[in-house]
Amino acid sequence: MHTLARKIQGRGVVGMQDGMELDVVDAASGRSLQTVQQFVGDHLGPQTSVIYLVGCGGSLYMFGAMAFLLEASPIPVIAVNSAEFVARHPAGLGPQALVIASSTHGTTHETAEAITFAREHGAPVLLVCQNDDNECARAAGGVVAHHNGVEAKQVLLAAIAHEILSAQQAVPSWLPSPDVLRALGPVFRETNAVWDDQLTRIAAEIADAGHVFVVGSGPNEGAAETFAACYLMEMQNLIAVPSGGNDFLHGTHEMVEESTAVVVLVGEDHSRPIAERAATFTRTYSQHALVLDSTELPMDGVAPEHRGVVSALLFASSVIARLAQHVEAATERPLISRKYMWKVDY
Repeated sequence: MHTLARKIQGRGVVGMQDGMELDVVDAASGRSLQTVQQFVGDHLGPQTSVIYLVGCGGSLYMFGAMAFLLEASPIPVIAVNSAEFVARHPAGLGPQALVIASSTHGTTHETAEAITFAREHGAPVLLVCQNDDNECARAAGGVVAHHNGVEAKQVLLAAIAHEILSAQQAVPSWLPSPDVLRALGPVFRETNAVWDDQLTRIAAEIADAGHVFVVGSGPNEGAAETFAACYLMEMQNLIAVPSGGNDFLHGTHEMVEESTAVVVLVGEDHSRPIAERAATFTRTYSQHALVLDSTELPMDGVAPEHRGVVSALLFASSVIARLAQHVEAATERPLISRKYMWKVDY
């Protein structure tokens, strides 16, 4: 029986639940890790030619750090929207492909269809989800790696990347093992405590801005997309544009004026110089450069070589989640509110 005994994260609850540290342990050990190891051991081998990461909206964006980690894999990795996956029917789909699907609540119909489509074409599928009593889990035949909360999800995705790379003897020295990942719970909480005043100030500027750009490079592009598309546009009805660090400097930057709010996520991975360049431009031409640089964080207990990965997991989960909660407080618009989602057919 799965060890998760705490309340499953609900819609509108974005992270940092009371049992978060235990959720992180669960995600990187026990049944979740055993499911991942069994899946990788059964299906990844010399015949594997491609790995697809499949999801919709935030579940797709949250693959950002994992996709970056899997660039160390000799096997190509492709992240694709669930409906696009079915409509485009990639030539690589078949028994030689692995599919990692993600749906937080398991109720995303397009992802259930993509899982069914993949399995019909002989591809093994692992679902990342909160539980197995839902449409996506049934489509996946119960092959589910569980998580609860955004912090645990990022830890789980990193653990999956580690196991895939380990099977190929391709684990880089900078990628933490599941044993290291399971101990990160206190680091998530520490980060939000250290940055809480700064996140409060940034949230107030976002709430007052007519629009905001959100920039991240490398593994932090997914965090930028999640924060802009999910937290700001979907949940707060605020105009927000996500951008990759270098893409920002190839067109989007022309929209920047002194009054433009730009959030820049600067991590400690190999793409840091790109994020620093975007931050320097923003500080030069805007009076509202809202830069979060992970080098300011203590990350107690984290080995120096792991800070790049851990900073990406922090940005993709607790940092943007806490920032969203502060935006919610500034706008007085609940993060659970929607105009169309769950209310109309589309």
